[in-house]
Amino acid sequence: MDALQEKLQADFSLKEAAIRMFHGGLNDIQQQEAVEDFGKEDSAVRLFLASDAGSQGVNLHYYCNVMFNYDIPWSLITLEQRNGRIDRFGQQNTPYIYYLVANSGLDGVKDDLHIVNKLTDKEEEVHSTLGDAGSVMHLYNTDKEVEYVAEAITDNNQAFLEKEETYGYAQEEEGDSFDLAAFLEEESTPLTLPDAKEDNRGDDIKFYKDDDEYFQRLIGYLIDKEMLSEEDIHIGSDNMISIRNTEALQDILYDLPKEAKPSVGESYKLTTDKEAIQRGIEEARRKKGEWPKWQVLYDLHPLVKVLMNRLVGSIDKDSALAIKTTKVNEGTSHYIFHGQVSNALGQPVLSEFLVVSIGTMGNLIGKPMALEDWLRQHPIHEETYTREITEADLSKVQENLDMACMMAKTPYLFEKQTNRQFEMEERMKEYQVKLEEWREKSHATLEMKFEETSSTILKRKKEKMDKEINAISDETSQYFNDMATLSNEPYLKLLAVAFH
Repeated sequence: MDALQEKLQADFSLKEAAIRMFHGGLNDIQQQEAVEDFGKEDSAVRLFLASDAGSQGVNLHYYCNVMFNYDIPWSLITLEQRNGRIDRFGQQNTPYIYYLVANSGLDGVKDDLHIVNKLTDKEEEVHSTLGDAGSVMHLYNTDKEVEYVAEAITDNNQAFLEKEETYGYAQEEEGDSFDLAAFLEEESTPLTLPDAKEDNRGDDIKFYKDDDEYFQRLIGYLIDKEMLSEEDIHIGSDNMISIRNTEALQDILYDLPKEAKPSVGESYKLTTDKEAIQRGIEEARRKKGEWPKWQVLYDLHPLVKVLMNRLVGSIDKDSALAIKTTKVNEGTSHYIFHGQVSNALGQPVLSEFLVVSIGTMGNLIGKPMALEDWLRQHPIHEETYTREITEADLSKVQENLDMACMMAKTPYLFEKQTNRQFEMEERMKEYQVKLEEWREKSHATLEMKFEETSSTILKRKKEKMDKEINAISDETSQYFNDMATLSNEPYLKLLAVAFH
């Protein structure tokens, strides 16, 4: 213990330290205040004591990089969560994590301590390989892990953390569930939806140089449409935008934290400069009640959403943009669509931006193609000036719209939908096989557990667990079928028409 005391005295000035207890005796607000206080540079609190209530959901890494585990929880999941309070993204120093471990010369106690100590070794191993602590015992439940370790101590099973077939089939305790997810994860690749964006290969085709140019164009458009006052905004040359807070914005952004909102008349400051944002965060953490000077300028910021809503509101819902340009052949019209196909669960699994081209005689020009491919041939994403558009021009474009819609759906979207349907069905077959294997093994496990019982209560329990296995299997099977079913009509939206 002398070495530990020296370490404590070196890292903390205990004589001047304020000690804050964090346990069940504090209410939620007091607990949050204690955590926030500990995370400030000017805080008087230098030593933070917490019960297991502090093992998850709190960030203690801002000005703390040393942790002592007074006890070792009998769950690797809990242990990993505890250590994650200081060993997490944003930690600027090397985390040092210590375990207070007792020694004993008694054979029984010595063996028990050895088993518990193996938990810390395994957690270190999982951490160093960026693995998942829950995958060690394959139980994915803290209570079950505690029971498993207790059983290992009872049986003096020192090899209990070696990988073994632990699928979590039928458990004897009332109310235990069957860990189908863990079984599928062990037996196959994770079940995921296809990326709805994976067919959009146009990452190299951009209408704007970067996000800064887009936001500047957006603001310029709103000012031009008198939907934003030029007096309320300032665009800097260093990727920074200031927008003055008004009474109207104050009402719209009512749910923002008060610390994040400037007073009416003062300005929100947003930027895409990551270094400026990080500096602002570090400065704000030094004082209580402070908020970073600069906030992130991106599409999910509530203020940017307000601007985007104004943009959407400036365009009629039943209208599409029209561009008359010499970058397409004379007499041709090119209809730009967004098409989306969802499965039976309502999840989008196919998302396409495509173009249908119509000639002077109302004939289809070539096949419908992906937007990025069309833009390589007709670079309207580069600087483009639209020419004067007459009513006759719009009437001609309108005449061919029905044909363009039909060709966008068939064969273009229909063919891609059919291919995606086949791909998903092949993947679902694999999971159906694994699901049936899980059902059979679960029933077989129950038969072995209850084969010699004559108790009416235990027989009823077995019947209940049999029904639970069947219910889980049937519901999961239906979920797989719904996920792979793409029989819905494609959603099609006309975005713009470019013609000459």
